[in-house]
Amino acid sequence: MAVVNAVLTYLLTGETPHGMDYFAFRNGVVDEKGRAIRWLLPTYMKDLLAYYKDPTGTLLNKTHPLASLINDVAIKNQDYFGTEIHHPDDNVLARRWQDTKYVAKAFVPFWIRNAMKAHQQGSNIGATAASFIGVTPAPVKLIQTDAQKKIAEIMAKEMAGRTRTQEEADLAATKKSIYDLYRTDPAAARAQQQELVQSGQLTKGQEKWMEKNEKQPDAMIRWVQSSYTHPTDILKVYELATPSDREAIYTAARRRLESYKKTNRIKGQELLEKFDALDDNTQAEGQR
Repeated sequence: MAVVNAVLTYLLTGETPHGMDYFAFRNGVVDEKGRAIRWLLPTYMKDLLAYYKDPTGTLLNKTHPLASLINDVAIKNQDYFGTEIHHPDDNVLARRWQDTKYVAKAFVPFWIRNAMKAHQQGSNIGATAASFIGVTPAPVKLIQTDAQKKIAEIMAKEMAGRTRTQEEADLAATKKSIYDLYRTDPAAARAQQQELVQSGQLTKGQEKWMEKNEKQPDAMIRWVQSSYTHPTDILKVYELATPSDREAIYTAARRRLESYKKTNRIKGQELLEKFDALDDNTQAEGQR
């Protein structure tokens, strides 16, 4: 299978295969965060990689799907992403209808979900058709860098214990699509924003915040720049970042740390010294 993955990577990208290409081939498309989209052939390799990357989570996901579904609907009332399945304040019929729609989605065949996902990611017809024969998109954890995983972990902790409504989840998905569209068609992205404002789904303040962030398409830099991100977390992510990621977030990270030092002189100075030491090490490695 390693040879097949390598050949597919070369045919689809024209690039020499390396590293993960032998386990999950690339198709030449990148996601909204600039990460290469990878695909898994219909073999046990996807399970082996899943256990290697996230043994606990994979084991839990391998439990009987019906038991997991009952737990989501009857006990937690939230899906894997923390979105509520039904509104607790709705009447009984409305709640059961929302539960039914969620359960119905769970029984949509994987090949259909994968084909839809491939289409949304902008993959070509060949890649989309591959879903029909069992070729599946590689899980996000497989293509995330250590720094990106740390950001996801930090954000998950911040969301822990909080359930978002379906409306909030839909609005978040819409914002994400606007961010993605801004990379290719800024005018269309702004038009969609205006529609959200006019419909009352987005406040003027939220619109200004989105416009500010849309000027910075890199999700990692947006996270660093966010006032909700604590400077100590920025340093943790910078420690794990690859040289290219460090180069991308360096300016934004240093500005945040310098700003933090103005109100927390001792702690801020300590963080800046650690930050500079990491940067010195990165430059030294680059000169070798």
